[in-house]
Amino acid sequence: MIGAGGHARSVLEVLLEQGQPFEVVGILDDQYKEIGSLYGIPVIGDISSAPAVFQNGVLNAVVAFGSNALRVETVKGLEQFTFPAIVSKKALIGKNVSVGAGTVIMPGTCLRIDVQVGKFCIVNTNACVDHECVIGDYVHIAPGCAVSGKVTMGDGVFLGTGTKVIDRINIGNWSTVAAGGVVVKDIPSDVMAAGVPARTIRSTKSEISGDRS
Repeated sequence: MIGAGGHARSVLEVLLEQGQPFEVVGILDDQYKEIGSLYGIPVIGDISSAPAVFQNGVLNAVVAFGSNALRVETVKGLEQFTFPAIVSKKALIGKNVSVGAGTVIMPGTCLRIDVQVGKFCIVNTNACVDHECVIGDYVHIAPGCAVSGKVTMGDGVFLGTGTKVIDRINIGNWSTVAAGGVVVKDIPSDVMAAGVPARTIRSTKSEISGDRS
């Protein structure tokens, strides 16, 4: 597992669920000397040591950073690994749902029929995504979000905690909806939207996130 921050703790809990087909052999994080271990799993080195870990026979990895931008940057240096989708045994998954490589589906999540989720996404605790939604890559749908049917989200979208999105909405690439927002109209790319109803409050095109949580 790559990362040992707050979000990584939640990912590790899913990996350690009974019935998961994974053995977690170690964690990589740039603060590895200070952390030592998480829930009995050793933090064995910094992220730059990933190629050596691969050479030692570890072929699968999960990137456990909550920041969409940081997941993008981390994956660029780890192309040798396979990134399985990680789906909690406590999630409700409907028929004909597809989940991309490296995506993590947390406990309590509800993905209904014909939902498509891209690569390296996070659908967080108790979020619900209804029928026929199409979710791009590197999206983070935070805890408690409710997304109605036939919504489309571009790459890198972040929905803050408790966001609600009505049906047939389009949200553009790398846009953010602040916590508690209610989206009733389409949102363009590269903006921050907030409020009830959610309205664009500023551009985010030049922003870079380095949060390692």
